[in-house]
Amino acid sequence: MLWRYNPNTKIELQRKYPVTSSDFPLSDIVKAILTSKRVAIFGDYDVDGIASSLILKNALDVLGIQNKIFLPERKEGYGIKPLHLKRIKEEGFETVVTVDNGITAVDAAKAAKELGIKLIITDHHEPQYPLPDAYKIFNPKLYKDKYQDYAGAGVAYLVARELLRQRNLSVTPAMIQLAGLATVADVVPLDGNNWYIARKGLEHMRKKPIKGIKEILRVAGRNHENLTGFDIGWIIAPRINTTGRLKSPQMGLKLLLYGTNAEEVEELNRKRLELVNQYLSHIEDSENKFLIYAFKNCPRGIMGLIAGRAAEKFQKPVMVSSIDSSGKAVSSV
Repeated sequence: MLWRYNPNTKIELQRKYPVTSSDFPLSDIVKAILTSKRVAIFGDYDVDGIASSLILKNALDVLGIQNKIFLPERKEGYGIKPLHLKRIKEEGFETVVTVDNGITAVDAAKAAKELGIKLIITDHHEPQYPLPDAYKIFNPKLYKDKYQDYAGAGVAYLVARELLRQRNLSVTPAMIQLAGLATVADVVPLDGNNWYIARKGLEHMRKKPIKGIKEILRVAGRNHENLTGFDIGWIIAPRINTTGRLKSPQMGLKLLLYGTNAEEVEELNRKRLELVNQYLSHIEDSENKFLIYAFKNCPRGIMGLIAGRAAEKFQKPVMVSSIDSSGKAVSSV
């Protein structure tokens, strides 16, 4: 188990920032979730999406609401899609809550209505209009007067906190650790509540980290008692992200939840580093202002890393493409 609920634990956000129930219209979302017998949580394949999913799962577990996390594979692309909703419906879920995605999921919202699913979108990405015709939407960026640039896990934390508050319960140390992890990893501005979430998350990780974080640090030869933001950004987050880049985000989910596959993930991370360096060695500078390189069957999950490293090295834009056996190309800049 990731957490053990202690009703005496008190973790609160700073009151001078927008965190009360009157600051954001969460009451309808909370009511819809609390009255659901089963809830499907749809996240993303990176550390923010996985941590966000676990934060909401933590809250639902404490509340005794059956739930299951669904994560997209990288080859399926970012965000919830009609195909995901069909799978979720087949498993008997009628309420779906997105975390760290969904604000542009117009097609998915339409499919949800057709399937009779209550689609509740919680996200932190920039909204595009028209908004999805979902059952409910919560994104702090829709409220510019109260806006703060939260990570997806920060948004999930606000929702989870309000869910528990409605039952006179408090958030768990696991929630603040996961929110702190993703807030640092997603490189959002560390001001206001983000600073608080990151600081409290680090404090709890240093005292008693959840199993996944403890195991990642152990295998990497790091001590959790001396944990810093560097450890989150350069040790913990890359290893979780590697699972979605080269295999499946379910592997990263298992890592954070149980910590039982830390050695396997460590080896996968080594492979990721080797592959990036291998492909990078084939990229050479030229007089062109823009570099374009294509490789056969380059893993999609590392194309952005290769392009980013090359762009930094040569100080110019770089596009990396992967061409599969059918001749179809996918690119990243």
